[in-house]
Amino acid sequence: MIILDYRDKRPLYEQVGEKLQSLIVKGILEADSKMPSVRALAIELSINPNTIQRAYAELEANGYLYTVKGRGNYVSPDTEWKDGEKAQVFSEVQKLAVRAESLGISEEELLAKIRECYRKAKEQREMRKKTGESEKAEGYRDREKEEREFERKEGEQGKRDGEEDFGRNVEKEEYVEGKESMKKEVEHD
Repeated sequence: MIILDYRDKRPLYEQVGEKLQSLIVKGILEADSKMPSVRALAIELSINPNTIQRAYAELEANGYLYTVKGRGNYVSPDTEWKDGEKAQVFSEVQKLAVRAESLGISEEELLAKIRECYRKAKEQREMRKKTGESEKAEGYRDREKEEREFERKEGEQGKRDGEEDFGRNVEKEEYVEGKESMKKEVEHD
């Protein structure tokens, strides 16, 4: 479900939160669906449960999750978190407008560019619909890509570990053979 990048400078709770948020926004984790327990997800990701708890707390604070006492965490209906997302987008537009004005970009020029970008995004979404590729499928494809990358890295690490184990096993076998031959020599004398 989630693949963490241990080379990323961001804390693990932020990475976990970002991945879960992405799954929620793309609709892979549907509204009112139960989230994995803190313990189960911590075991799956091999990280401290406090890290998962912090990620869940951040998501809850941002409106993506809600908690039912004694039952666990659930995905919030999209109306709750979409309001927060809209507020964030409008805040970014406000910053963009201030920057554009300070650079001397006219209101008409800025609005024309925003309309152009919006149209392109809409066209891309409609193209995905026409080809039968939903955002949900795109999310699954992203997840599959992450899993393949993780398996590739694990495979490379496994090969290195296997080579090290092979070396240890050869040394151990030589040690055992040497020990047995010494026993035979002692018994023979």
